[in-house]
Amino acid sequence: MQRYTVIDNTGVVRNVVLWDGGADWAPPTDFTAVQSDTAGIGWNYAGGQFSPPTVATVPLAQAQAAQNQVLQSACQSAITAGFISSALGKPNNYGSLQTDQLNLQTQFAASQSSSPPAAYFIYCSPTPVQNPPLVQHTQAQMLQVLADLNAWRTAQQQKYAALVLQVQAAKTVLDVQAVVWK
Repeated sequence: MQRYTVIDNTGVVRNVVLWDGGADWAPPTDFTAVQSDTAGIGWNYAGGQFSPPTVATVPLAQAQAAQNQVLQSACQSAITAGFISSALGKPNNYGSLQTDQLNLQTQFAASQSSSPPAAYFIYCSPTPVQNPPLVQHTQAQMLQVLADLNAWRTAQQQKYAALVLQVQAAKTVLDVQAVVWK
């Protein structure tokens, strides 16, 4: 794992993460990840170079609002990055993009009908891959995948809510910027 800064479109470092540079995570929309062993939150990035932050003149409320936006984007990225379910008897990676979530909800609705399908097909793979195969599931397995997705999403939302409380309790801009998604 390497240390990456997450830079907004104005060139300010908004977060620092450990990342292997792979596909398990990507910076939120309108943010860029740049590897750095030294730059921190509040630093500036321009022309391929990092520079320390200048004295903060940002009001606390504005810093809190900006950090909450960064955290919300990070939460959404985490939710849609996929999750693991052992519904098939061993851990498999499942997608959790909006279309994946809608497909599972549609399959759940079909399972509640008077003549539910005999099989449910869901994309999954034992390892994270770009285009996983479509794998047959029983109704019970599909319901377990849906329960695991809901548990994953709820855990990410609870993490986000806890971080927002930390941001709101922060007394300085630096304290606000120290609250990061890990």
